[in-house]
Order: sequence, then C-alpha cells, then structure tokens
Amino acid sequence: MSLWKSLKKIFKKEAADVQEGLSSLRDKLDDELSRREREMEASPSERIEMIQGEVDATGSRMEELEAELDSRSAAADSADDLRRD
Repeated sequence: MSLWKSLKKIFKKEAADVQEGLSSLRDKLDDELSRREREMEASPSERIEMIQGEVDATGSRMEELEAELDSRSAAADSADDLRRD
C-alpha cells in the first residue's frame, strides 16, 4: 500500500471518529436545550417539582458517594492494621 493510501485511510478513520464525537455532542446539547425549554415553559408548580426531582437525584448520588468513601476508608484502615501487625 502506498504512503498516500495509508494517509487517506488514517485521515478517513480520524474523520469518522471526529464526526462520531460531534454527533454525540450534538445529541447531548439537543437534550440539554430540550430540558431547558421544558423548564422555561413549565408552570411554577411544575418547576418546583422539577427542582425537587433534581435535589432527590443529587441526594441519592451523594449517599452513593458517601457509602463508597466509607467502604474505601474501611479497606484502608484494614490494610493499615495488617501492616502494623
């Protein structure tokens, strides 16, 4: 295979990767825009419900992180105890 064909193949692969990334970014931005449009069109009571849902989701994520930190801390303490023995 010639150098030119090799370069073309590499550039086509890179172009496909960039296009895939841009497509993913476009989808994320479209989703975010749609969410914000729904927020803007929502009545005050609907908006309060949306905010409460976000708070609940954040709270559950915080609980997951706290549990993970507790388990890591316990594992580190156990490893430290083993080293001392």
